Amino acid sequence: EDLKGYGKDGDGYLIVVGHHVLKTYHDKEKENYVRPWLYEHGIWPDLYVDGHAHLQQFGVYDTVPALTTGASAKLRERPSCDREAGETENCGPGQLWGRSVQGYAVLDIYVNRLKVEFKDSAGAKIWEWEKIRTNETCMRFFNKGEGSCIHGRARVSETG
Repeated sequence: EDLKGYGKDGDGYLIVVGHHVLKTYHDKEKENYVRPWLYEHGIWPDLYVDGHAHLQQFGVYDTVPALTTGASAKLRERPSCDREAGETENCGPGQLWGRSVQGYAVLDIYVNRLKVEFKDSAGAKIWEWEKIRTNETCMRFFNKGEGSCIHGRARVSETG
């Protein structure tokens, strides 16, 4: 109950952190514990963060941006996805980026934006995403510093 509606009036961000994935591809695909719980409780976070799958991925699923970074130790080799670079053959619905590379993610939180940077184990940036809060939310999906902006809450359908 305490989380319903939080952050919707520009009074902060709702970031939910959990162990299990919201959605992932090529690893833990059949797990679906988190989405039903979020729907049941009417919670729509600005970002969901998890680490259960042994890879790095990012996607927007039913308007919820989700970051998976479980590749700091054990790694599972899976196909790569990068929609911005045109590598979409192995991307699932809603998935924007994913790699089987050891590394981690850094989340920067500012008054008007959230920024996620995925880094390899040497600390080099390999992909980033940014959500800018203005009067209308603007989400920027970056690859190598270039990005596009989608106004309003981004919605990615189940068909891609």
